[in-house]
Amino acid sequence: MIEFDECYVEVATKKQVRDTLKIFILMNNNQLKQDFLPNEIVLKLYREFFTSDFEQRIIFFDNYAQSIKDSIDSEVFDIRYNNQIGFLYWEAGEYSRAIVHFKKVLEILKPQDHSFLYFHILVLLIRSSRMICNYSESLYWVEVGFSILNSASSSFEKLDILGEYADLLIDTNSDFGLSTEIIAQIIDDLSFPEQLSDPIDTINSIRNTHRIWNRKLSEISMKKIPDKNSRINAFEGFKNDCPIG
Repeated sequence: MIEFDECYVEVATKKQVRDTLKIFILMNNNQLKQDFLPNEIVLKLYREFFTSDFEQRIIFFDNYAQSIKDSIDSEVFDIRYNNQIGFLYWEAGEYSRAIVHFKKVLEILKPQDHSFLYFHILVLLIRSSRMICNYSESLYWVEVGFSILNSASSSFEKLDILGEYADLLIDTNSDFGLSTEIIAQIIDDLSFPEQLSDPIDTINSIRNTHRIWNRKLSEISMKKIPDKNSRINAFEGFKNDCPIG
């Protein structure tokens, strides 16, 4: 028994040392904000496998990820790896399995590390939990999002959280439980044309406006316009017509 206790103390001590060292070892934020997958891997992932073949897609991705693991900051690898695995499960409708990996991301990632990615994962956690009718878990992640709204790098990230909250309220037939000030702030920050009325209706109207103009921008970006001046004119036209700031 004494021998076991000593062994336990030694292991615990080593773990404490590793945890302490993590405080002084900063994550490689440059790597975190770089693309994790090269274009050729992304193309193979989505062209050679159907969404329903998620297990094969995960094997393919895992083989690639393991081949580059030693060249990447360990925390960055864990974040990007679990984010991608979770997303592959999410796309296949395997929400419970996706949640496991998204949670692993947020065990490491902080809003200040990569605001866009953090809020993206939060949105997927809220939605995944709602899709499996785990409404209390979904609300928990909504509250996490509300508690760090000031860490958002854009009001679009705030809108994403509000949108998921609105969907949750609709599914649970619940009332809007926040001040509408945050909605007014988003309208003002992003110059949406909507007027504040019923909070859920207003949020959904803003989201719809955003989708419409986001789709138009994507269409321009995807068009093969060979002439440089024509491309510039297309984007200038979008900028002049789009009501969103």
